[in-house]
This record gives sequence, C-alpha cells and structure tokens, in this order.
Amino acid sequence: MRNSIRSVFLMLVTLTLLMNGCVPASTPVPTTIFPSPISPSPTAPLAADAQLADKIDAVLSSLAEQGSLSGSVLIAKDGKVLLSRGYGLANTESKLPNTPATKFHLGSLSKQFTATGILLLQKQGKLNVQDLICKYIEDCPQAWQQITIHQLLIHTSGIHEINDTAGLEELILHPATPLQIIAQFRDLPLDFEPGTKYSFSNSGYMLLGYIIEDVSGQSYASFIQENIFNPLQMKNSGYDDDQHAGPDHAVGYKDATTPAYFVDPSINYASAGLYSTVEDLLLWDRALYTDELLPASLRDEIFTPFVPIPSTTLGSGYAWNIGTQFDQPWFYYASAGPGFTNIIHRFPNAKVTIIILTNRQDTDLKSLNALIAPIIFGGVWVSPTN
Repeated sequence: MRNSIRSVFLMLVTLTLLMNGCVPASTPVPTTIFPSPISPSPTAPLAADAQLADKIDAVLSSLAEQGSLSGSVLIAKDGKVLLSRGYGLANTESKLPNTPATKFHLGSLSKQFTATGILLLQKQGKLNVQDLICKYIEDCPQAWQQITIHQLLIHTSGIHEINDTAGLEELILHPATPLQIIAQFRDLPLDFEPGTKYSFSNSGYMLLGYIIEDVSGQSYASFIQENIFNPLQMKNSGYDDDQHAGPDHAVGYKDATTPAYFVDPSINYASAGLYSTVEDLLLWDRALYTDELLPASLRDEIFTPFVPIPSTTLGSGYAWNIGTQFDQPWFYYASAGPGFTNIIHRFPNAKVTIIILTNRQDTDLKSLNALIAPIIFGGVWVSPTN
C-alpha cells in the first residue's frame, strides 16, 4: 500500500502545489515543540473552502480505486464539515461500503477518552493527577510506590509494556478481566525510574482504566458512556466488547483481502477498547474547544507538551502529541493495530480537524498526511520524526 500511496503522491504533488501556491520544498518549516497550548502562532493561509473537498476527494478516491485505501474520512473547518465520506469496503465478504456512519475500532485513540475520564474525576474532586497510583490500587507493588497518575498519562511511569510480556499470545485469545490484564505486568521490574524517560505504555492506560473504576464505582465502559459519550450525543460510540458487534461495524483487515488475526476485545480495555465514527469524533473535537466537559484549565493540561518524545520534534500531552505543522500549533494522535489504523489531527488556530479511520492495518498514515494536509494549508508537510 505504501508504494501505491507514494506513487499517487508523486503524480499529484506538482498539481497540488501549483493549485495552492505552496512554498517550495526547500523552504524551512519550523518543527520545534509548540511551547504552550495557548501561545500565539500565525495561521497559514487556507485554500478556498469550496475547492478543498473536491481536491481531497479526488486524491482519496484514486487511492480507493487502486485498492490502497479503505475507511472513512472527515475534514472540518470552523465547525463546518468540508468532506465526510467513506472509501472502500467495511466488509469485503458482504461488499458493504464504508460510510461516515461506519463504526471503527479506535485502538489507541481510546486513550484520549481514558485521559479525559481521569480529568473528569479530578474536576469532581475525587482524585488529582499528582496522586500516587498506589492510593487506588489494592496490594500495589513496591516498585510502583512512587508512580503518579500524571506519569501514567504522559508515558513516563517506567512500567513494563504489556505487549512485550511473555504469555500474551494466550491471554489475547480469551476474555480477560482488568485484574487479569494487569497481572500480566504488575510483578515485572520497572524499565526505568519513574519520571526520567518517555516510553509509550499501553500498560499505563490499563491502570488508568482500573483507577477510573476504583474511584467512580462504575465499570470503565459505563463511566465513559455516561460521562463523555452521552453528554456529547456520541450515539455511535461505545466500548468494543463484541468483535462481531453488527453490520455497521467495519471488519478489520491485515491488507486488502486478509482479515486481521483474532484478538479478544477485552484485552484492549482502557488502552484501546473503544469504537466510534468520524461523525462522532467531530463532536468530540468540538467539545475540546468548550467547557462542556472540562474547564479551560484542565483542557490546557491535555494539550501541554509535558515531556519530549524521543527522536521526534513532539511533546507528549494527555493522549495527544503536540508539535507544530505549517508554522502553527498541531495536536494529533494515531493508532495502529490488528485490522485498523486511525488518526485525528487538530489545528486549533485554523479550527481545522482531519479525522481518518481505516479498517486496514497496512495504511500508510504518513503518506496520507502528506497528501491531504498540504491541499488544505498550501504548505509542505514535515514529518515530526527525525
């Protein structure tokens, strides 16, 4: 798929640059970490809104016709939907097409809702992100005594990554409880002293889900549903506890025709266990501009780059990566796992949101970013990785 996307990119990039008046590729684009979530930054000029949808749709339709793209894409500016379309098939066996209402497994995008769940409990005065996690975990291991909730949120706890543990192959085949999942890594030594390094951790977000349950007295699924999805009218979002949840759920594929390998949905838990649609995620995006869920002080914490992410020009917030793109603030988060690859971009100064949900795990998000975003901003996409 990567070769297909890149070939389309090479064919279209010259035309795209000419249509949008993009700067030459040699023009330097700042990629330093955005210093704070409220710092002023210039907004790059946008192409005429009326032209954007047709240009982007032409690119994505070409990829879909080649069999290189399968998913749903939504792009909005100033709260107005510019493009909302499905591409390819949600189910190759039934020939069911993807649409803006197709439900996709979110993978790591679920972490955004877990992090917000923690901040909702802080808003209610039931915890604080600077609390030690052992305050909420029964029989807490000695090695975890100095770890804070904040460190779980920004991936600096040092707790060993569950995906790198022995015996996981057996665990993922059957339903598992949160305690069974946590048992997979709770007795392992820390990878580093808490707070001294960044290391992406699904384990940390499993523990955040457990803390949400302990503090709220509800299941993780019920808490997220009642406190986020219901208030925001995200009626097509939920906890993915049934792999075959219905005809409106996309089937995940390894490539164009091969179904992804089986993973019991319970293993994803608070780290990657939710599903949604591009339309519902736009409601989520809009809520992040308002006090509907969280006050500005807590929303600012979400988008603060607390720690640099190694080998990138990004900082880690609370389940968001923070940097600059097109000389302006840029927040994004991506996920890649069995059958699904997803990303959500937010450019708050320009009020632009790009949401891409796919049911192909071989989707090349970097190349898609380089195709779509320059059409909108008339600039050159700069990869945040060195």
